Amino acid sequence: NIIDINSHLLVNQTNKKNLKLGLTLNEEVCRRQREDNAIRIRKDKRYDLANIRRHKSDTSTFNEITKEESLFKRKEESIRNLESLKIKTNQIYSDNVNDQLDATEYFRKILSLDKNPPINVIVETGIIPRLIYLISQYHNDKVAFEATWCITNISCGESIHIDLLINNNVLPSLLITLYNTNNTSLKE
Repeated sequence: NIIDINSHLLVNQTNKKNLKLGLTLNEEVCRRQREDNAIRIRKDKRYDLANIRRHKSDTSTFNEITKEESLFKRKEESIRNLESLKIKTNQIYSDNVNDQLDATEYFRKILSLDKNPPINVIVETGIIPRLIYLISQYHNDKVAFEATWCITNISCGESIHIDLLINNNVLPSLLITLYNTNNTSLKE
């Protein structure tokens, strides 16, 4: 403790001498700290904007999203989540419109999680071609809307996710849907 106090006093005396002599902290260190802070602020802003885009919905789904988020955060329920994921993957390939809507809503809620949405897990299920197909089936606007929202959230991921979407021809499907639909919420 005495050594710590003495070394602290020595550092303070050295700092005072440097200030009297007009010497400052290493300019390079200060510049680096400013740059790091600026980068951190930009990353936080980008993250916040991505979250805003993911969560543009009515307040009625907020509680459902919170429930889904808490489900996926619990380790002891991971097996149940995998089973549910398999069930919803099968439902999205169903010919029943209600099953399709239920599954696309489920995937949209998962992809709308605040922190680290499991985009890779969803991509590995292989549903991207089906989502793109559902977008182009504009006879059901609700399913197309949910599928479009899923695609939007996947595109907020990494560049490999965007490449995957482009390689699955998402752009022509989106353009055709935008051209043929009268639904303003789907166009947005």
